[in-house]
Amino acid sequence: MNPLTVEAKIDPDFDCERFQVKVGNHGIFNADRYDKLEFSSVFWPVQPDRSKESYFNRLVSFYEELKNGGFKDYGERGFSGKITMLTNYFPRISLPLDYLEGAQPQLFRQPCWRDFRLCRVDTPYATFNMEDYSESEWKSETGIIGVLSRQDISAPLAGLISDTARYSAPREQLQPILAEKIYVFRNL
Repeated sequence: MNPLTVEAKIDPDFDCERFQVKVGNHGIFNADRYDKLEFSSVFWPVQPDRSKESYFNRLVSFYEELKNGGFKDYGERGFSGKITMLTNYFPRISLPLDYLEGAQPQLFRQPCWRDFRLCRVDTPYATFNMEDYSESEWKSETGIIGVLSRQDISAPLAGLISDTARYSAPREQLQPILAEKIYVFRNL
């Protein structure tokens, strides 16, 4: 396998450092680190051959890893515990976190599930989302997954990226990059 490369640049307009992690000419993930606000946002395009239910179930597993993995519960300082859905046909819809639970989550039975553009899940540990910028409903051909966190969640996040990114790399290669570049906040 080709080695991973990390490109970084400061973006003064957004007061962040932007990263792109690549294998060869293919981007695996992008990330923005906001040192003053102490959070990072990581996002990547997904493999086109899986269903949105499959990706969402993997995100629920990721959430369970955070919940049971000893990560800090930021409570009210973190992210409010809810699911937000945006579609072209419904106004913004907010649902409780318990819609994630079960083998067939209640979320899958909501009318907004069929054609959402954005499904954002805010938890006390991190926010994760499935988003599609094509102005259409989320499809694996054009959709992305994103994760925003105030703490180093590099180990479970490396697994999530490795399992879902369009161009992938082993978690063992991704985790050190996330831990050493993306989740090291510099006090400015």
